[in-house]
Amino acid sequence: MHIIACHKSVTENQAVGLLGFPDATIITPPFGVYVADNIQKVQLVFLANCRDESSTRYAVQRFFDWLNRSGEATYLADRARGRKAIVRRLPSNSGRA
Repeated sequence: MHIIACHKSVTENQAVGLLGFPDATIITPPFGVYVADNIQKVQLVFLANCRDESSTRYAVQRFFDWLNRSGEATYLADRARGRKAIVRRLPSNSGRA
């Protein structure tokens, strides 16, 4: 999972642009934008309005509150385990220049 603190607001289009393809679940809860791809198991969290330590802390807390309230925490963990399995199956780059 990637957590990205944004100095200003963030839009769904910006999130999809960073992901690189539109076939993902995109949610705009109060903290910013949450993107989850159930195929590649990529998860992106965009925290909006992180202008200083206090506002960043507040955005993170809102994200965790949303995870618990929405029930998404279970799905987030499932996707993370899936992503770990994908990465483990990738060929090792050790020994390559």
